[in-house]
Amino acid sequence: MKELVEICKETGCELKRLPGMYQLVNGDVSVTKLKDVDVNDLLGRDPVEVDLDSIMGYVSGQVVMVTGGGGSIGSELCRQIASHSPKQLVIVDIYENSAYDIQQELKHRFPELNLVTLIASVRNTKRMDEILRFISRRSYIMRLRTNMYRLWKTVRMKR
Repeated sequence: MKELVEICKETGCELKRLPGMYQLVNGDVSVTKLKDVDVNDLLGRDPVEVDLDSIMGYVSGQVVMVTGGGGSIGSELCRQIASHSPKQLVIVDIYENSAYDIQQELKHRFPELNLVTLIASVRNTKRMDEILRFISRRSYIMRLRTNMYRLWKTVRMKR
């Protein structure tokens, strides 16, 4: 459904939401009463309002590590962080191709960004310990999960 909405946005095509089959069969609604699809319909919950600038103010000038940085949420988190001038952005992902893709995108969009991309599984505690020791030797580290809620919660706890 999300992919369809994105395609329609790009092409200017209208996307309508069809009522449930039982409603149509019972005659409760008709096809003429189609509703526009709203992005919030895809959430399945009320949207959360986030003050991204105040949250991202904490990453400016800091070393930030994003685990799962090549995934859909992690890569978007990397884009947001990169746009707020971190001292260094460390992307950790188990999949080399997705880590490479976001690395190349960020190098192109933010040429001044101090970017490190590492391949590792967060399940491999020995490897993650090595990565954390490597990073912590250089400066304070703020670890962020790829889940935006956890990011918001982490920042609130730091206040």
